[in-house]
Amino acid sequence: MPRKNRKTRHGDGGETGASDTMLETLENQVSETKDIMSNNIIKMHEREGKLEDLESRAGILSEQTTAEFKKLAVKTRQKAKKKSKRMTYILVGIIVIAVALIILILVLYGTGALEILEDYNRLQAANATRWNSQLHMICSVLNVPELELDKIDCKTKLSSYERKLLSELCTILEPFDKATVLVQGEKTVTASLPIPVTLGLKHQLKLISVDYNCKMIKSLKSSVEERLFQFVEDEAYILASFLDPRFKTRWCETEQIDQCLAVVKDKLSQVPTSSEPPCDQNSPPCKRAKNDDLFSFMPAPSVERKRNPSGISVSSEMDDYLSDNCIDMSKDPLLYWHSNCQRLPRLAKLAVQYLAIPATSAPVERLFSTAGKTFRPERCRLADGTFEKLMMVKCNGKMLK
Repeated sequence: MPRKNRKTRHGDGGETGASDTMLETLENQVSETKDIMSNNIIKMHEREGKLEDLESRAGILSEQTTAEFKKLAVKTRQKAKKKSKRMTYILVGIIVIAVALIILILVLYGTGALEILEDYNRLQAANATRWNSQLHMICSVLNVPELELDKIDCKTKLSSYERKLLSELCTILEPFDKATVLVQGEKTVTASLPIPVTLGLKHQLKLISVDYNCKMIKSLKSSVEERLFQFVEDEAYILASFLDPRFKTRWCETEQIDQCLAVVKDKLSQVPTSSEPPCDQNSPPCKRAKNDDLFSFMPAPSVERKRNPSGISVSSEMDDYLSDNCIDMSKDPLLYWHSNCQRLPRLAKLAVQYLAIPATSAPVERLFSTAGKTFRPERCRLADGTFEKLMMVKCNGKMLK
């Protein structure tokens, strides 16, 4: 009996220890679970805060994006309107020019129109080789009174608004037409013109912009500065403009005179001095093209320039040349140098070298037209030497008389 009791006690003690261990393990698991749950709750709250923050940010971004889209839509709409307006102007211009061309065709090929307009100057037709020929065509149509044009049997007529539009176009492009005619001269000095003509175009556009403040004027200004102002810094054109007795330093700003004279002095020092043969003083003057208002920004030709205005040391030839008055714009600069080649020998050499350069390729391109008239299909067996001699006689016939 006692042994049985001991076993029972021992069994009770084992069961108690196992339960205590299980209880302790359970308590630890509960504690860990509580910690995990509390941590998860804390993280959940943090995430909720972040979500709320993200939602608020998303709302702000959505509002900003919507506002930006609205601004973009407005800008796109404005650009579309401007483009549509620009295209409308272009189409109107094309239509108006087409109407003028139709009137011109009727005048040129209709006998009734010729009789009506026989008291007025002949209308000029446009061609594909010269841009200003179309401008001349428009001007010739506008020179005819509106009442006389209405007498022509033509369904398409120019309205008052269209005539005004064409008139404004002619006014704006007139300086460019004059500049084109000047620099494309064949029997006149043109190498000295690019710089004064460029500055003159800038001055004329400034004057025109007072009456016609449109986008076309701004585009022309930017095009002149972008395409033509490179010649203002070119040494060859600076020398040519200075050696032209019509300009000298008249085109220069006060701060540009020193730079211009320095370039000429450096080039003049490279010309050797030598005795020049006597010049023929009886050479007839060349015919000059009629000048225009492109050079109105410069001082008058009769204004005497001071000797050595920049203060730098220049040669006596330059000093004498600058002390002379500028010749009139209608006179030939080559005749001036022909008359002063003994007094200013080195400058005369430079003048012959630079003023003989054509400003454009137009004189050469005119030879192509002359050659096309000479070398026709029925003359296909024309020898090269014979063709060259014929071209020489055709282009220099006046000098051979």
